[in-house]
Amino acid sequence: MARGGNFRDRAVFLRETPGVVDKYGNEGVAPAEFLRLWADLRETPGREKLIAGRLEDKVTGTLRIRAGAKARSILASDTVSVRGATWSIAGGPAQVSRKGDVLEFLIERGGAL
Repeated sequence: MARGGNFRDRAVFLRETPGVVDKYGNEGVAPAEFLRLWADLRETPGREKLIAGRLEDKVTGTLRIRAGAKARSILASDTVSVRGATWSIAGGPAQVSRKGDVLEFLIERGGAL
């Protein structure tokens, strides 16, 4: 069972929503809050590499959340805001426990998102 004390980070999942109108009347797509949960973020050390002649720094991590109907509907195209940074979802969800009460996502930020 997932212990409540492990989930200390507030995660806000964002999904691209069509039909948003800006102040000029133009219709477009914008990220909107889809889901807000307590999560456990585990960052891995960053790595730098040279891409197209410039240095890029990418940070990866794993994000664990409690499983539920809405949590299982999270897509790879969604983004998540945790600890003041916006992360893209690189993989998952993967079921962590045998009971299926915890899901884990591979997330990344920095570099070319």
